[in-house]
Amino acid sequence: MSWFLINVFALVAAVCLVLWLVAPRVKAATLNASSTAAQGLAAVATAIGIITAGSLYIFERQWSPRFEVGVTADVQANAQVQGAKQTATLQTIVSITNQSRTTQNVGGYEIGVVGIRADANSKADQFGDLPGEVIDDQVNKRTKIISTGETDLAYAETIVPCDWNVVRLVVKVPQPPFTILTPPDKRTLYQRKLLVSTKPACQ
Repeated sequence: MSWFLINVFALVAAVCLVLWLVAPRVKAATLNASSTAAQGLAAVATAIGIITAGSLYIFERQWSPRFEVGVTADVQANAQVQGAKQTATLQTIVSITNQSRTTQNVGGYEIGVVGIRADANSKADQFGDLPGEVIDDQVNKRTKIISTGETDLAYAETIVPCDWNVVRLVVKVPQPPFTILTPPDKRTLYQRKLLVSTKPACQ
């Protein structure tokens, strides 16, 4: 437990002790004085409660494990031909930043590429995605250690046929604390999506 919380608890205990010592004197005072004292004690107790709740919230936010996940992409022309069709190379970069104050493991993240060929009548599904076809799906099973405040970069490269004008990147990163023993369907995930146009590389 941090010294900050120890000091908060000590302050609360000291105030409670003072209130316990003052209480008998308050009972012996006049009715008006007792009412005023009671209101003052209630205000002090409320202030202590607010300070304690705020301190616990700050403590939880600082020490609870959490990541910040960002996704960027770059598309480059590719001389390779796939089925007599021009192709482009899509590079996906996933940044995973450890925002907690404890070292965390990361692994089992997934980078998927989905080609979108929707028309004006297409409707999004329950997840907000238009119809598409999976082009590539990569799962990184290696576990890495990320220290406090550090950022790990994950990369994936995919050959995309140029008849896909727009592709959707779908990135899934397990929330910490991560263990490889947890089945994939039991993990809580950060999910990020990004639409990327292949036109700049397919002209």
